[in-house]
Parts: sequence; structure tokens; C-alpha cells
Amino acid sequence: MTILNHTLGFPRVGLRRELKKAQESYWAGNSTREE
Repeated sequence: MTILNHTLGFPRVGLRRELKKAQESYWAGNSTREE
């Protein structure tokens, strides 16, 4: 298993936690890497 990217801690970047929501959307298959 190869890890290509890692975010330390909780992804809370942004006033409305945009990074967290984008990351969870990608993991759920609802968005692409380009989005």
C-alpha cells in the first residue's frame, strides 16, 4: 500500500470547513480530484 498524500490532524481549513467537506465528498465518490 502506497500513501500519496497525508493531512495531519483534523482537516478544518476554511471558515466553513471547506477542506473537510471536500475531502469527505471525494472519499464518498461524490466528487473528482479536479473539483
